[in-house]
Amino acid sequence: MLFDAFRLNDVVLVTKYPILNWVPYHQVLNLSEPDGCWRSMDNVFPVRMVGKIVFIPVDDIICIKGAANYVEIHTPDERLLHRDTMKNVADTLCGNRFHRAHRSVIVNLNHVRELTSELGRLTLLVLSNNDEIRIGQSYREGLFKRLGIS
Repeated sequence: MLFDAFRLNDVVLVTKYPILNWVPYHQVLNLSEPDGCWRSMDNVFPVRMVGKIVFIPVDDIICIKGAANYVEIHTPDERLLHRDTMKNVADTLCGNRFHRAHRSVIVNLNHVRELTSELGRLTLLVLSNNDEIRIGQSYREGLFKRLGIS
């Protein structure tokens, strides 16, 4: 897998996508962003890891699970640990694509494949990577509205 990176003030930005798609115009580096300053950043999520920041396309995120003081970001290819709280990640991502299904899980609604029942109630989400996510009681009604089945 090829990676693109550049260094700016002791920070190294590393991504598996061309960095020029995400960097606004910067006079010192002589870089430019044709669509305007940071416009493409809406489509990526920065994952802070030890010594680097990895930019993950939002469409690639299947779900995000809480893991103590970290969140575990699941993509089709990998699982990444990101040091942040579920609340901060939910505030950042929950919009058109993402919804909280449980107090410890945020799901990408585009990756929900089916709802399954347990004891006659729809209580599990099956995602595109075949993970089963239990739906929390307090999140059930809002999730069903977002999925259009309320």
